[in-house]
Amino acid sequence: MVVGVETCRDCHEEMVMEWEQSSHATSLEKMTSSDVTAKIAGKLGLELSEIPMTASCIRCHFTQENLTGTAQTTTAVSCESCHGGALDWIEEHNQKAISREARIENSKAHGMAHPASVLDVSRSCFECHVIDDEQLVNHAGHPALTEGFELLSWYSGEVKHNFLVSKGDSSVKDHSEEPQSVPQNRKRMYFLSGKLLHLGYLMQSLATARDAPVDKTGKFIRLENGNFTYAVQLARGIKRIQRDMEDVL
Repeated sequence: MVVGVETCRDCHEEMVMEWEQSSHATSLEKMTSSDVTAKIAGKLGLELSEIPMTASCIRCHFTQENLTGTAQTTTAVSCESCHGGALDWIEEHNQKAISREARIENSKAHGMAHPASVLDVSRSCFECHVIDDEQLVNHAGHPALTEGFELLSWYSGEVKHNFLVSKGDSSVKDHSEEPQSVPQNRKRMYFLSGKLLHLGYLMQSLATARDAPVDKTGKFIRLENGNFTYAVQLARGIKRIQRDMEDVL
């Protein structure tokens, strides 16, 4: 269950302020006025105004809160989109009377995707940046992959708000006024974990593809928007990761 961004702001004011300027936060307005979104909505038989209330769109693009007993879209991609609905773990997260290590473990046990776990936080990224709905791509023209998405570089950009980056004896909460780089060993973890997770999500999604990637003459089918079919977009993504890993080796 989502408790909302303002609950996070109580302790993480700087992070929320940075989030408010990010693509994640501002996409609510942009999506509902975009020509690309309008075309996809039209293929789905939806009006633009219905996008923030449609389940297949909400799961990646919006955050819903239960207000007055009714689920309502309140923001775009928010804190809880990545760290999980906080109702079950917020009290554990705020237990200042115990050690930070204990708070982290207790929060994770109650469902929080904490930055201490590269795997848990990264999964949230790939669940939306690799699409698992073939017909949303082949029928409606939605991209199968987010163009240019790569975990380390994006995590080191506007979504960087990592407590595990420290300065001296204290954790860095605000990167806006005094930016701190992600430690080199953690960069390696994000880079390699990102490639392997990306590969896993691509292969898992590709395994569900059913539409033919080629026509009767053996030529690759192009969708109305000029893109390849879902399966081919995923396969090309797999080849890119293979080349990246070969470069690393």
